[in-house]
Amino acid sequence: MTATLSPLRVLVIDDFEEVRDHHRFVLRSMGITDATDATDGHDAIRILTDPANQFDLILCDLQMPQLDGIETIRALSYLGVHGAVAVLSVEDEQVMAGAGFLAEAHGLRFIGTIEKPLTAQKLTDALHRMRELTCPEPNGLRPEPPTARDVARGLDLDEFTFFYQPQLRMASGRLHGVEALLRWRHPTRGLVTAESFMSTVNDSDELLARVTTLVLEQTMAFASRWHGGGRTEQVAVNVPGRSLETLEFPEQLDALADQAGVPHELLCVEMSEQELAHDPMAMMDVAARLRLKRFRVCLDQFGGSEFGLRHLQHAPVTEVKLARALVHGCATTPTKQAVLEATITLARGRNVTAAAEGVRHRTDWDQLRTLGCDVAQGNFVVRPLGEEMLGEWVRGW
Repeated sequence: MTATLSPLRVLVIDDFEEVRDHHRFVLRSMGITDATDATDGHDAIRILTDPANQFDLILCDLQMPQLDGIETIRALSYLGVHGAVAVLSVEDEQVMAGAGFLAEAHGLRFIGTIEKPLTAQKLTDALHRMRELTCPEPNGLRPEPPTARDVARGLDLDEFTFFYQPQLRMASGRLHGVEALLRWRHPTRGLVTAESFMSTVNDSDELLARVTTLVLEQTMAFASRWHGGGRTEQVAVNVPGRSLETLEFPEQLDALADQAGVPHELLCVEMSEQELAHDPMAMMDVAARLRLKRFRVCLDQFGGSEFGLRHLQHAPVTEVKLARALVHGCATTPTKQAVLEATITLARGRNVTAAAEGVRHRTDWDQLRTLGCDVAQGNFVVRPLGEEMLGEWVRGW
C-alpha cells in the first residue's frame, strides 16, 4: 500500500504549525512524503495559483483567521482545482456537514469530512473514497456526451459558469487579455469543460440559442465590470460555432455591447479553424462585418493545415491562436517548430497577432518566444480562474 500512495501530492491547509506537523507525520506513516504546507487560506491560494503546483489531495481546516475554511473552499472552486478535497475540523457535525455540502455544490471532488485529530485509519477511509471518485471508465472508454435533456436541466438550474484564463505578451510579460471559458458544474461529473458538451449543444437549435445567449450575456457583463474597473486589455469569447454562421450575429453582438457600454475594441470573438472549414463563406462574411464594427476576431485552434494557411492569408482576423496540439512539445519536435515558424511569419506579414494556447512547460514557452510568438496562455502561466481569483491574480502579477 505504501508503494501505491507514495506518489500522492498533498496540500495541508491549517493555521497551526503543530497540526500541520501532525498531518505530515500521519502522511509519512502511510508512505506519503510529498506534502506542502499552507498556513491559511490566502497562502493556499498563492500556492495553487502557481501552475507548477499540482495536488492529488487537499486537506483543509475550517476554523482559520482572515480566510476561513468555507471561504477557502469557495476559492478552490474559483481556481478550478481538480484534486480531491477533504475537510478537517473539531467543529460540530452540522457545521462539518454544511461545509461538505458546499464543497460538493461548488463542484469540487469532495471526499468527506474528517474529525480531528487525523489518524491513519481516517486518512485510509478518505483515500478509499478518493479512489472511488477517480475510478476509470470500463475498458478505458471516455464518458458519453451528456444528453440534450441533461444540458437543458443544467441550464435551468444555473449550473453553468465561467472561468477566465490570462493571456500574456511574451516579450514583456504584460497582460494581453483574458479568455472567457464556459464550464459546467455537473452534479456527478464535476467541473466539465465546453468540449465535453458542445457537440450536444450544436445538435439542438433550442440549446444552441440558449447557450449562445448565456455566453454572450455573461461575457458582456464580465467585460463591463472589467472595463469599469479600469482594465483596457481584451476579453476573448468562444461563441458556439453554428451561431457564427448566422449572418445576423454581428448585429446581435453590436446591440449587446452597446447596451452594456462595452467598447467594441475590448471584445475578441474566437472562431475555430474547423468551424471556418464547415462554412467558409458565412464565417468570412460574419468575420468581415465584425471587423467593420471594430470587434476583434481570432482564428482559434489553428493547426497549420494547408486549408488554414490558405485562409489565414485572406481571413479578416486580428489574431491567430495556435492549437495546443501544435504547441505542446514544440521545443523537442522539429516538425512542429517548422509549422509554427511558417504560421508566425505569415501572421507577422499580415500584422496579425500570433498567440499560443495550452502552454504547459518552460521549454515550449522559450521555443515559442524564440520563434517570435506574440502572446501565450496556458497552465505554465496560470490555470483558468474564477472572476474573484482573476482579480487577485491580476493585482499581484
